Amino acid sequence: MLSIRCTRCHRKLFSAARPRPGTRCPVCGGPIEATDEPVERGHLAATAPPVQRAAEGSYADGYASLMDFAIDDDRRLRSHENDLGLRWLDRGGRMHRAAWVTETGELTLIQCGPPDEGGGHVEVLGVFADRYALEAALDGWRERCGRPASVEWLRERASRSARSVRARARSRASTFEGRPASRGS
Repeated sequence: MLSIRCTRCHRKLFSAARPRPGTRCPVCGGPIEATDEPVERGHLAATAPPVQRAAEGSYADGYASLMDFAIDDDRRLRSHENDLGLRWLDRGGRMHRAAWVTETGELTLIQCGPPDEGGGHVEVLGVFADRYALEAALDGWRERCGRPASVEWLRERASRSARSVRARARSRASTFEGRPASRGS
């Protein structure tokens, strides 16, 4: 067993083999390096790693951590998540992970990286009735994921779909009340 650590967040990790060149920290995305620290059998930590929490003021919207997001709605705790790409990049080069929460229909974006730069925070981009609606709204996401500014593309597509859903709901409500739907928000 080898002791390895992240050169950015300095978290200690363990591996059965030397890390390959380019291996990144699963928490902050920083480079990983092997250390000379001996690891004795039976001395590996048996506690769960800490939940990453974005520093206050380091993000604009959403939740400071995945835990804050999950406990805000009980359905999120028991729901499955479907990953929609693990490497979405914003204009600043920061990496994000996108996932769809099946129980609530929420499309989420989780920022990776150091907490003082917003790492760990969760943003809800939109709500989709089912997987078909999600796939239709995000057609082409597999080709976009990993490209520069792909986060902005994802936000725009999710936002456009959410506006469309709100407009249809207003139209149905106005028709139900016997008056024409308004074009404003």
